[in-house]
Formats: sequence, C-alpha cells, structure tokens
Amino acid sequence: MNTFNNLKMVCNAFGKGFSDITSFADQYGRSKKPIKAVMDEILSSGAENIVTEYEIFSSYHYMLSEVFQDTNALRQLRLSYKDELTPEGEMGLAFWEKNPAFWLYFSVKEDLGNSLWSIVDEISGEEHILYSTGIGTMQAWEEAERTRYLSLMLPNGQCLQTIGPIKYNRIPVSDFLFYCSLFKPEVGLKAILSKHFVKFSKVDAIATLPVVKHNSYTMGFGWQPFTLPEFSIKKLPGSWVSLQLGDQQKYYLEKPDKSMHALPNGNLLESDAPAMAGCFVRDTTTAEMGIVINAEVAYPFYTSVLQSSYPSLQLPKKSSVFISAALRSVSNKMDLPFPWKKFIDIIELKKAEEPTFADEMLQIQHDLEDIYKRAQETGGPLDIDAIAKAAKVDRAFAERMFGDYEDFIRETPSGYHPDGYDDEDRSPEE
Repeated sequence: MNTFNNLKMVCNAFGKGFSDITSFADQYGRSKKPIKAVMDEILSSGAENIVTEYEIFSSYHYMLSEVFQDTNALRQLRLSYKDELTPEGEMGLAFWEKNPAFWLYFSVKEDLGNSLWSIVDEISGEEHILYSTGIGTMQAWEEAERTRYLSLMLPNGQCLQTIGPIKYNRIPVSDFLFYCSLFKPEVGLKAILSKHFVKFSKVDAIATLPVVKHNSYTMGFGWQPFTLPEFSIKKLPGSWVSLQLGDQQKYYLEKPDKSMHALPNGNLLESDAPAMAGCFVRDTTTAEMGIVINAEVAYPFYTSVLQSSYPSLQLPKKSSVFISAALRSVSNKMDLPFPWKKFIDIIELKKAEEPTFADEMLQIQHDLEDIYKRAQETGGPLDIDAIAKAAKVDRAFAERMFGDYEDFIRETPSGYHPDGYDDEDRSPEE
C-alpha cells in the first residue's frame, strides 16, 4: 500500500505539473508557424471543412506531441516562463527535457489495481507500467482483448502517464504495423505522426469496425508478388477467366478440375468458396505478377496451383501481406505506396454481370463506413436497419453485432476515448 501511495503522489505531482504548463505549451505551439500550419490543416480536414470534436481533439493532440517530444521546446518553455512556473511545473519541465514524451501503440497486459496497468508496446515488445483511470473505462468495453491504444506518453521516472486524448482501435496489430510501413522513409511513430498526422489519422475511420469472417476464416486482402518471365494461364489446371486492361492481365478461377481438390485446402473450394476466392495478376511488359486472396487459407492452394506447372517458382509459405478488408478500403483511397499499387485497377476490374465476393465485401465495407459516418456527424444512433440491409443479415443479428456502439457513437470522435481526455490531462483534483 505504501508503495502505491508513493507512486500515486509522484503521478499527482507530475499530473499537476503538466496541468500547470498546458496554457504555456499551447501559446508556444501556436506561435510556431510549422506547428500552427498543421493544426489549421487538421481543423480543415473534416468533411466539407466542418470542424467537429474529432478535428479539435486531433489538432490539440498534434500540438502536444510536437511540443512535449521536443527537448528544445521544453527548455524554451522552462526559460521563457520561469517566473510564472509553479514548483510542480518547473519540476516537470526539468525532468521532461531529459525524458521527453513519446508515442506508444500498446495493449493492456494486466490490471494491477488502483488505476495501474501493465502494458505492452506492440511495436517493440517492451513492457511498461501505466497509471491511467481512463484506460479502465475503455477496458470495460466489449472486445477489450482486441483493443489497442495509441497515446502520447509522459514518463515520471516510475511509470508512464498519458497526456491528451487516448486513441483506440480494434484492427489487427499486423494491420497497424503494415499501415506504418506505408509512410517510409519516415520510420517510427514520432517521425510518421510529425510529418503525416492528417493522412495517418485516416485509419481512425475504421477504428471500431468488426472483423469480417466467413465460417471460421478471417476475410481480408492478401498479396504476394513474384515474377515469371514466361507465363500461360493455359498451363494451369482448371478453367480460368481472363481479363485485360492495357498491358495488365487478371486471371480468376471459374471452374476447378478434379485434380485441384487434392491440392492444399482444395477441399474448401465448394464448402468455403468465398474464403477460397483469389486471382493472379500480371504485367505483360515487366513479367511482374501477384497472387491476390480473400483469406489466408486460400494462399497454399494458389501457390500450389502455380508450382504444379512452374515447379522452379519459389514462393514463401505465407503471403507477404494480409490485411483486413477495412484497411484495404482506406489505403486504396489514399496516395500511399502499397505494394500492389500498380495493379490496383486490374485487381478491381471485373465483369459487370459477375461481381466477385471480394467486390461484394468491399461494397459492404463502404456502405457500413457511410452509416458510421452519418451517425457520427449527426450525433444520432446507428441505423441498425440500414446496417442489416448493407451487411445482408437479419436485424436481430445486426443489433447483436453493432448495437453496443450506440452507447458512445453520439459523443465519441472515431478512435478516441469518449471523454476526450484521460485524467492525466486534467488537474488531479477534477
């Protein structure tokens, strides 16, 4: 108990120190043209330039990150406002000059009690102790085991404390890490969020969308590039449909032959056809090709199909990329260097009268996103009837799957804690 009381005293002292200097940090941040320019960009990034709580929270979040991660800025704050600093404010600034804030993408490992949490950095694997009352609220939500957090952290020498809004999402960790990789040459959350805050934050739009499954298989988008100098679809078993767009071609399986059922997971072609859907794409000028799949279970099948006719072709046991359909829908709308970018038009190409399962899934995803956005913009409840129609499920099932989001959709900017800020961003007395 004494150990906790001592830790709580440290957290309160640093929390007060932070609260005592936030107005100074705000003045400083807004006085710097590069910071102010991005803050203005964030405020004007909403639909039809309408400023909502989301844009306000995000603008403030960016300012805090640029000031409290910058040791020179913290030193200037301490010197410029030395006559106005409280003892706690001066103590905090002196400590943070040497131990600045940092972004952390993390999950909760264990509730240690008394608002203390054991957390895991999902990028480095390092473990930390966090003091936070706000996380307790969010951990009480359904699917807490899938929830990951993105927060600006301030150390106090004994544990971490969050400052500013707490972002959260339920996308797979692999999705988040892949998304980060698209912002090269910037590496690391500090560099990425400093230079691409608005663009990176587009992922917030899918923060709470559920995982899509067919039977037990997670549906999404898989990609594996390879090269074959010579290729003929006629050499492969089965009957294939060929589509062409300029110098690019797309091939998808129309009808398997009997031999294909003996290939890895070939027995699922009839029982789980949506999960086994996929295609090959090819650039005829460069011989670049790619395998596209709807679910990871399909990958061994398509690699075996290729290697049955091209035995010298070396392919990894797992596709180089597999992301959720939700993340694919976001990344495809953005100017990002995703690996299949040069093939995006041919991948999306289809016969108008024969939409593929992947096409249908993307359309459902887009329709659900529109329903979520309408609820957030109007402050009203989710339209369960519209969700049932878009997802092609009965209303009772839609209500079970999505009804719990109505409790906070009215007041929660997508991807943010419903209260906006954690307790460490307020005075300890509040």
